[in-house]
Amino acid sequence: MAIRRVAALAPLLIGAPVLVAIVRSVADLVSLGHPSFADVSGTSIDAQSLFLGGPLYQDPAAGYTAQAYPPVLPALSAALDHLRVWTGWPVLIVVLAGLSLAGLAAALAYRPAGPARADRLAAAAGALGFAGLAWWLVASVPFNFLYAPRPDELEWALALGGLALVPAAARGSRGAIAGCVLLLSAACWTKQTAAAACIAALACLVLATRARGGSLRIPVVFAAALLALNLIVFAFLELRTGGWAGRFVVELPGRHPRVVGTRFALHEMVEVVAPALALALLLGGALLLRERRAPFGRGRVWPEGWRAQVGLVLAIFVVLDVLPSAYFRRALGAVANNYVGVAWSLALLAAFLFGECMRRRGTAVFAVAPVAALFALSEIGPAQRWLAHQHVFVRPKAARIVAFDGYAGLRAYARRHSVFHPVFGDLGSPRLYPSHQNFEGLLAAGIQPRYLVDALLDRRFAVAYLLDDSPEREALAGAGHWEDGYLWKLNQVILAKYEPWPHVPADLENARFVPAGVYTYASPGVLRRRPGPDPAPWMRDCFGPFEVAGARWQIRTGGGFWCQHRHRGSVLRLVRTPAPFTEVRAEHARSPAGGALRVTIPTGRGGFGVVTAGWRLTGKVVAGRRVALELVACGRRAFATLGSARTPITVRFVVRR
Repeated sequence: MAIRRVAALAPLLIGAPVLVAIVRSVADLVSLGHPSFADVSGTSIDAQSLFLGGPLYQDPAAGYTAQAYPPVLPALSAALDHLRVWTGWPVLIVVLAGLSLAGLAAALAYRPAGPARADRLAAAAGALGFAGLAWWLVASVPFNFLYAPRPDELEWALALGGLALVPAAARGSRGAIAGCVLLLSAACWTKQTAAAACIAALACLVLATRARGGSLRIPVVFAAALLALNLIVFAFLELRTGGWAGRFVVELPGRHPRVVGTRFALHEMVEVVAPALALALLLGGALLLRERRAPFGRGRVWPEGWRAQVGLVLAIFVVLDVLPSAYFRRALGAVANNYVGVAWSLALLAAFLFGECMRRRGTAVFAVAPVAALFALSEIGPAQRWLAHQHVFVRPKAARIVAFDGYAGLRAYARRHSVFHPVFGDLGSPRLYPSHQNFEGLLAAGIQPRYLVDALLDRRFAVAYLLDDSPEREALAGAGHWEDGYLWKLNQVILAKYEPWPHVPADLENARFVPAGVYTYASPGVLRRRPGPDPAPWMRDCFGPFEVAGARWQIRTGGGFWCQHRHRGSVLRLVRTPAPFTEVRAEHARSPAGGALRVTIPTGRGGFGVVTAGWRLTGKVVAGRRVALELVACGRRAFATLGSARTPITVRFVVRR
């Protein structure tokens, strides 16, 4: 009995310092008046938009638009803002969500060695330690967002909480069925990736019902209630937002290009959840090898006991969520946070298996070994560095929140002057503007943030910060898939309409650099509005789409300033581009037969091309004076050389009879 008591305390080696760090992090957070985090997502601005009575989802040309997330986290934060307007609410909600999952881990791990008080205390202490251990295992996932204003932790707290109610729902408890439906629905309206948990819950209800020889009434009722509730919520949001909720929550994420292969995503998943996966496999192996019994029971499809049933539900969910997690990871801008649900499920499964091991002396002693091995890894620097080279990360046990009262000088300045900052879109409250990551997500879906573009074109700000238009940020904004160089283009607008300062105030200069997790968001400069009339009114004619010859034209590869003067609607003029090649592309264009195309190459160098599904016409200036034309159609080529390159070239399209 004494050996099992000692073995039960093993998780405290890791869990105790982790729990202390969590308590200290919460204390650090609540002590801050206006906390800033190493995060540039702008979710606190989403909450402020709701608090001020504005919508989350609307035409991006009409006003502030949030990221393409469902509304639960902003709505909860906005509700708490009625108690006190505070940017720390989203992170506090996230931390509490993570603690609820840690508490579930403790409940699964709790197994007293006997009825004595000492046995119960040892088991409770060990279970509390496993709560911290589960948190630490999830912290091994890069971009775990345990201390960030992101919806992932809340999403999985709701989803896995709903799955934990499945065993009671399978027994016919109406309260459990209702709770399961509500929690899973709330999870899906926190982030779309929780949909896999709904499928797992339905599959487990069918499995439990069939194993007991009952009817499928409970799964049918569950599925009908889940579908009806979410259709009602969706219809309500669609009506309130004029259809924009569906576009943001459903359509926009689907428009993001897939830039990572499924094989890479699966390999990455195994790497980042390796500590939790290894612990679950070793503890399960202990039960099989030492006790010759399956952890979920022998000979039963649906085991006895709620802990075993929850363990089986979690195992089924992990299997079902592997491919969806890999799929969502493939999207442009996605990172390893898509594996947080798998990591939490494995940590909870490990908690259940640890508790099962504590039921017998042989497995209890064996279960201490993997926990002690993880503790050793957390203490041995060379081993951590070697694992990091294998993309397996062992986090410090005492890691705390990164939060600070940030940029008070900037905010004080913004109370007297209008300021555009790429990260802090709430400086002009109650007028809000999307942060860099918000409009980056729009651009990655091929949608322009015209509300912000118009504000920059109209010089609504007294001060404007330049955007980080590095190749990495341009790629995340859809370069290579939609319009290239959009961030460069916005910077050109700012440079044209704003001017450098002789001496930038120190508070504004310091705000150029904003910590953003693994990197720092660095604005290239801060400028002030140029005096006098608009120095570049022509720029407002250079943001597509353009309507020409009955077709809708979009700027794509190369980007730049293609401009359509309002009084010359059939003319597109290239003014400036950072690329050696740029294009405009027509959507659903009709055949050009019977029309004409006039091309002018004013510099006497360069070239042009016209490409359709059936043929390609290219022209190139040769010897600085003449234009060489090449037409490729049906695999055949034709060549021609025209006169001066400075003379407009007119190409007429006719149908040969």
